[in-house]
Amino acid sequence: MKSLFPILLLAGAMTLCACSDGQEDKKVTGSKDHVWKGQTDTMDKAKEVESMVLDQAEKMNQSVEEQAR
Repeated sequence: MKSLFPILLLAGAMTLCACSDGQEDKKVTGSKDHVWKGQTDTMDKAKEVESMVLDQAEKMNQSVEEQAR
């Protein structure tokens, strides 16, 4: 039984290493591609549009105030 344990341990370790896809060695550097890239791009675009809408609303409010005087 004692001689069987190291063999099983070695076989298990080899199996886990064999199942690896090797992607952990490849590091993404300088790239912003990720799983949620589409969603984050959409959120960034929405922030830009929100900023534009708020600016236009402020201009409109100033125009209304000037006309009310």
